[in-house]
Amino acid sequence: LPEAMASVSGDDPYVGAFIAGLVLAASAFALPVLAVWLYRRATTLDRYVARSFLTPFLLCFSAFLSIWLISDMANNGSDYAAVDMSGTEIGLLYLTQLPAIVMLVLPITLLLAVLYSLGQMSRRNELVSMMMAGRTVARILLPMFVAGAMATYLSLACNFQFAPTSVGNVKAALTSLGRGSKQRFAAFDQAYMNRAQNRLWFVGLYPRSFSRKEKMESVAVVQFDPQGKIQQTIHANSAFWQRDVGIWVFFDTQVTDFDPHGDPVKVTTYPRRVDGVINEDFPTKYITYGWSETPWKLVSSGINPEFLGVPQLGAFLRAYRDTPATHLAPFRTHWHHRLALPFACLAAVLFGAPLGIVYSRRGLVGSVSVAVGLFFALLFVTNFSIALGQGARVPGLLAAWFPPLLFCGIGLWLLNLRSHNREILSPGATLTVDAENGAITVR
Repeated sequence: LPEAMASVSGDDPYVGAFIAGLVLAASAFALPVLAVWLYRRATTLDRYVARSFLTPFLLCFSAFLSIWLISDMANNGSDYAAVDMSGTEIGLLYLTQLPAIVMLVLPITLLLAVLYSLGQMSRRNELVSMMMAGRTVARILLPMFVAGAMATYLSLACNFQFAPTSVGNVKAALTSLGRGSKQRFAAFDQAYMNRAQNRLWFVGLYPRSFSRKEKMESVAVVQFDPQGKIQQTIHANSAFWQRDVGIWVFFDTQVTDFDPHGDPVKVTTYPRRVDGVINEDFPTKYITYGWSETPWKLVSSGINPEFLGVPQLGAFLRAYRDTPATHLAPFRTHWHHRLALPFACLAAVLFGAPLGIVYSRRGLVGSVSVAVGLFFALLFVTNFSIALGQGARVPGLLAAWFPPLLFCGIGLWLLNLRSHNREILSPGATLTVDAENGAITVR
């Protein structure tokens, strides 16, 4: 709760969104219970369709997860070994990435599982038998639509906060490992200019979890006079901001004062040193300043919105509400993107299910090709639309929601064609099933 209630970084907390993220995450753990309850209440045919879908889904998900794990270990295993990370630390690092991996593989896993299971049932004429028993196409596909809706909710719970922040955490950890440190830093080499008070900041390392124990490192501050001439410079190994009193505390610091001509006239170190040795008789171990800057202001200008969840994006937008809209466009776009992206799971099921129902070997190949093509088109349109939103070419709301809604609409159109016994690859043709001998004709 410190992130939401009283951030030590001084940012404006977005409490409502933070609590909503926790509720989403907690309720996502109830999805297996809900799935079991629905399965027990389902009819025999619904259970059969659900089992036919679940087996390839779990196999595909496990396969994609294994491929990603092997690939990541091949790329970063040497970095882990270089800093002597233990197996537990590596395991926790991968565990933090799980929400992002779920977001990545869920849509394509759903699509492949739907295509495979329906293709197998089509090949064995099981779908024809179900339709001859009086079930509509939409009713047959209902268990898969429920699975798609549950996957969308799980994806929303992950993408609301944990997936983007986990990606940022891992990138920060890998960057820190590249510097030979296990400590995770959120930002590197940040600069901030306080024009109202003529003060320039440089922050070398900003920790992922800013606290009294994990301080900012390699901090430099340059104080100018109103004419732009240097008055004082401060170089500190580390610094911490006390939120309760609004005071900056600099440790192991060198303060240099300048005369009006810009020449150094006095150099003071904290703690005081004599011939390079700390003078224990001098009580001051650090120096403090009551400046108005907060850690959030120092590093927020360098924050990548791709690594922020809805609570952090909301806090940023509220803190910089007076900033020009073009500068805030990436953050507004990603705020909407966090909520819209999970619906790619539902879109994959909606256009994959009608295409998975085929009645010939040639139709199977064509339908699978169309389904895979639609999926890659969804990825392309999503990335292109988000790029337009970040560049303030289109509103963030439209950039985020247009792709999933478009492909959900395509899926509903395909489902309508299949429900009216129209061949999808030839929409003008009508499919007829002879209930007496099971013959299928296309006109």
